[in-house]
Amino acid sequence: MIETMEKNRWTEAQHYEKNWWLRHAEKMNLRFYEGYAEELLNEIGNYLNIVDDTVILEIGSGAAGILTFLKSKHRFAIDPLENFYATIPKFSDFRDPTVHYYSGKGEELPFERNFFDFIIMDNVLDHCDVPHKVMDDQLKRFFSELSFNCLKMKRSGYFRVWSRELTSGRVIDFAKALLFCHTG
Repeated sequence: MIETMEKNRWTEAQHYEKNWWLRHAEKMNLRFYEGYAEELLNEIGNYLNIVDDTVILEIGSGAAGILTFLKSKHRFAIDPLENFYATIPKFSDFRDPTVHYYSGKGEELPFERNFFDFIIMDNVLDHCDVPHKVMDDQLKRFFSELSFNCLKMKRSGYFRVWSRELTSGRVIDFAKALLFCHTG
């Protein structure tokens, strides 16, 4: 029962995400990814210097990804909606053509173990079939087994979006805020 609910939640989240990007694509300035990249570089500056040979994976890269603005010759992105993003000219034209984009889920990565030096996960939970797998100690053990160390973790919440939906005056936004979910 829980597995079916999570699968439905995941399917609904993908539907919502795709529709959101369709509604906002033309007026969106994708340079916001550059700001995220600058913030990320500031956050990790004491731990890691990204150079040409740094092998980077971004899980849940979205339309272009933070790694569009990171300087490395080895950048990989994976997102469940990659096949959709690749069909939108505004997105595909904006992307750095040297980034390798893949369609897939964070739980089923098509890469060898110990392949990456740096992994970015931002706005990932709604792109997972079973989000609690990402949040529990299994993830820490998984990274530990691969000799990864978590040097910095930053959590940000849904509060600003929730607050905006709650006060927008639109019935659908109010319902989404009360139910903590999204409907297309």
